[in-house]
Amino acid sequence: MIHLPIKLKNYLALSNFLRKSFLAALLGTSALILMLGWASWNSYRDFQITETKLYRLEELIGVINTTDEVLTMSARMAATTGDLKWEVRYLSFEARLDEAIKEALRILPDKALSEAIAKTDAAKKTLVGMDKRSFELVRNHEREKAKNLLFSDGYENQKRIYSNGTNEATTYIHRFIKDALQKQRKRASLSFISVVAVFFISMFTWVVVLRLTGRYLIQRNQAEDALRKSQKGLLDITSSLAEGLYVLNKDGNITFMNPEAERLIGWTQEELRNKDPHDIIHSHGASGKKLPLEECPVFKVMKTGDKFHSTDEVFRRKDGTTFPVSVLSSPIMDKGEITASITAFRDITERKKIEEEKEKLIEDLQQAISRVKLLSGLLPICASCKKIRDDKGYWNQIESYIRDHSEAEFSHGICPECAKKLYPEFFDKK
Repeated sequence: MIHLPIKLKNYLALSNFLRKSFLAALLGTSALILMLGWASWNSYRDFQITETKLYRLEELIGVINTTDEVLTMSARMAATTGDLKWEVRYLSFEARLDEAIKEALRILPDKALSEAIAKTDAAKKTLVGMDKRSFELVRNHEREKAKNLLFSDGYENQKRIYSNGTNEATTYIHRFIKDALQKQRKRASLSFISVVAVFFISMFTWVVVLRLTGRYLIQRNQAEDALRKSQKGLLDITSSLAEGLYVLNKDGNITFMNPEAERLIGWTQEELRNKDPHDIIHSHGASGKKLPLEECPVFKVMKTGDKFHSTDEVFRRKDGTTFPVSVLSSPIMDKGEITASITAFRDITERKKIEEEKEKLIEDLQQAISRVKLLSGLLPICASCKKIRDDKGYWNQIESYIRDHSEAEFSHGICPECAKKLYPEFFDKK
């Protein structure tokens, strides 16, 4: 199990912390700006809506006050002159007055304002009734009665009620406007304070992040120096090894290869950068069957943390040829976490060849021993012709049987006794 250098571990830890800090600062600043922007937009929108309502309310109060005077003047002019054209003018302004009162209540449906408007509306209805009565008197040529009605104390009393109602509504609206403007000023002040607070918080956050960035750059340079020294030392150590070595990171990419590994597989470390080494050098098993990445025992080391050793693996060279290898793969740990793996491998082509020759020799010896045992057992032989019976029941000449079941060869001749029996004429002459 291999562990990372201390400087490199510090660099990696700071790098992770810096990334998290930078992300947190960026997200925090963005969130604050969005919140502030949203609050400012809502404040501006509410101000615009309130401002529009207030201006409209003041306009409606003016319409209510002015229209009442127009109505009174139209009724009195009709009573004075006897001209009913003033009635037409009166009716057109009466509808305008009704609409203004209703709209004012819709814009600001407040209880206090409703009570003031209700007073005004009640007085308005009474006045309208008296005005219409005066128009009826004018049509009946009773102008004096009409004038007396329009200038009576009852009429003036309703005018005062109407005027008081509109004054109360106007006072309430002005107070409401004042309160609304004061609220808007407070919200504007809070928005300004929020902007200042966000500015200083953001400045403080980014100062911290920039200081961490400076520290990170220093430690990164130190870590890179330490890593270069570590890699040089590792290269110096592994360059004289008879085994190939390569290191895989968590993404499955090769980050280090010694010269022997480059020689054995024909690829350089630079050529394999950002490539999948499994598909390139270890995509098939010893049987020739396709080996998926998730089933690769070398890749599983970074998943399980267990060492893997085998003498039955096959690697592929750059030229496409394969060779048997002995493999030992181990995880690289950092604070209990697997960060990479290192794999050592050796070309065992000669070893496999010797093992195959050894197995063939053993098989040949076993066959020879088996033949010797056959000849040393009980042999069925004819007492007359001396033929031997084999396992299949056939009778063979003794020399044929021995030749088939041993390494012996025969040369034929005649012994003296047989010669006398076969050729007695030659021996009798002597």
